[in-house]
Amino acid sequence: MAGSKPQARTRLLWRAGLLLGAGLLLWAFPPFHLVKTTRNAGGGGNGTPSASVGFDAVAEAARIWAKDLPAGLSRATDLQQLVQALQADALKARADYGVQSGLGARYYFVRGTGRVVSREGSRVRVALDEAGTQLVEL
Repeated sequence: MAGSKPQARTRLLWRAGLLLGAGLLLWAFPPFHLVKTTRNAGGGGNGTPSASVGFDAVAEAARIWAKDLPAGLSRATDLQQLVQALQADALKARADYGVQSGLGARYYFVRGTGRVVSREGSRVRVALDEAGTQLVEL
């Protein structure tokens, strides 16, 4: 039993050394870094804290409607053309015109005119012709 005390002390010293080493490594190379998210009102970017610049949702929406959407309109598919393509070969039309994000639903960026004829929850039915015979559910 006389040999067990030096072994216990050696194990204790090894564990203390490992903990100290791990602590020093975490101090030198932290797994994350905290950064303040305030911006300079002047936009200088010198890192000095100043009053936070708030997000103006109305102005951002107006900017998107005025600049981003009209700029992308040339890439949009005509809605009548998409409906005809979906009726002819849905799988080919999905591959040609649809955009899929991950494993979710496909989205179509379309342009055209129509008349809203009904709204049920988050779905809207639009008549593409004057008679209301060609309906699309969005």
